[in-house]
Amino acid sequence: MTALNIFYLTLIVDFGLQLVFGVLSIVLKTEKFYDFIGAITHISCAFLGAFYNWNNSEAKLLQLVQAVCISLWAGKLGAFLFYRVIKAGGDSRFEDAKKNPLVLLFYWMLQGVWVYLNLLPSLFMFHSTVTDNKLLYVTIIGWVLFLFGLVFETVSDYQKTVFRNDPANKGRFITTGLWSISRHPNYFGR
Repeated sequence: MTALNIFYLTLIVDFGLQLVFGVLSIVLKTEKFYDFIGAITHISCAFLGAFYNWNNSEAKLLQLVQAVCISLWAGKLGAFLFYRVIKAGGDSRFEDAKKNPLVLLFYWMLQGVWVYLNLLPSLFMFHSTVTDNKLLYVTIIGWVLFLFGLVFETVSDYQKTVFRNDPANKGRFITTGLWSISRHPNYFGR
């Protein structure tokens, strides 16, 4: 196994999943599982990366916690977006793309790029086989920031969902809760 295998293998799994489900999306003429598959791809590639060099690594706990953090975020985001698209009956971002199979497939491949770029810093961490105290401290600080952001994003998504479910708020923009201090707290949390 060469040092770069994890990068290539993750790339193949990532784009392989996008291609398979992109073609399925074209055949079924639906985009409803797009975000859900993005989440599954993040989770699959995160654990693939974490366990790839497992036997030769002193950094097993760091790798496992990193993969769990990625999975928490991706799982939460994927489930939320999947629920939202099912409830709405579709995703308006894809209305024109569904009419052209190549454009729809391009959207899927673009998601592959997004997944890979999101995972790239973690892939470098997974590739590391040594724990260094400086790396450990920086990693822990990163996890604390991650947890803060995840909670912030989750709370803001919940607040907006509750707001939108109230018919009295139709056509209005939410300005309460976290939305009173930031125009897009859900993005701030990410």
